Amino acid sequence: MRKYRYLSIITALLSTIMVITAGCGTSAKKENEKNEEYPIKSITIVNPFGAGGGTDIAVRKLSAMVEKELGQSVVVVNKTGGSGAVGSAEAAAAAPDGYTFLVNDKSLLASYYMGVSQTKWDDLESVCSLVQANYAIVTGAESGYDTLEDLINAAKASPDSLSVGVSGIGGMSHLVTEQFIDKAGISIKVVGFDGGSEVKAAVTGNQVACATLQFAEIMPLVESGDLRILGVVQEERSKNSKLADVPTLQEQGIDCTLNQNWFLWAPKGTDADIVNIISEAFGKAVNSDEYKEFMEENYYAGAWTNPEETVKELTKQDDILKEIVEEAGLNKS
Repeated sequence: MRKYRYLSIITALLSTIMVITAGCGTSAKKENEKNEEYPIKSITIVNPFGAGGGTDIAVRKLSAMVEKELGQSVVVVNKTGGSGAVGSAEAAAAAPDGYTFLVNDKSLLASYYMGVSQTKWDDLESVCSLVQANYAIVTGAESGYDTLEDLINAAKASPDSLSVGVSGIGGMSHLVTEQFIDKAGISIKVVGFDGGSEVKAAVTGNQVACATLQFAEIMPLVESGDLRILGVVQEERSKNSKLADVPTLQEQGIDCTLNQNWFLWAPKGTDADIVNIISEAFGKAVNSDEYKEFMEENYYAGAWTNPEETVKELTKQDDILKEIVEEAGLNKS
């Protein structure tokens, strides 16, 4: 009798395990089917900067291409304010359902340490790196500075007498400039302007001795003879044919290589499968011949990385930018 009782207990346990396993299997199946169907509606990408800027131009072109890959519209929405803090916070607070993403640059990392933004990059899911843009130190054609050495010698001879123009205090052009000032061992006033157009007007009009601007912003003025490039801010010379002969700062003894990268993030908790789907879709677009041609025309470079590689790069850049912010005295009190 006891033997049959044990058999009954074992049978009951096995039945329970089978029911639980079947339930898990059904749940997993439903989850897989859900992700296989993704996306089923329009996707929103929040851009915390203004329409027509470098971020906007780069991501709108990509989004139009990704739409074809995903079969759903990908809408870029500009949510400006607080030097990018408003849009970033809104995207971070969105539902982690795979239908809201954030595009931002490395200033997201720095703005946290400056106290401008409460959103830290690892409060989000890193999806991928998209595109890289590089900066150059430029001067007006009539400035009297023919080389980077001329500018540095003048700054050292008379500390704080020269000024450099940047597109907004706390933005990437400012952070690149702070790294340049530190590595060059000079003391020069930083003047923030409301956007690249004002910076270009100031440097061509010799209101500032030099400026830090992206290639896409300066090349028409370089080609017209109104601006002179003193050095490009990257580890190696540009592969763009129009910039191949311009020396880097590193070649000239200044270890300044901070560049601009645009990244894609998702709200924390977004399903890993969805993150990978979006990452791969943007990777295909970035590496396509169509986008390569677009980047050549706009002096960008493809910099797509998968989620794991993106986290590694952001961790590295976070340390670099934290140090720059602290060295420049820009950190929150």
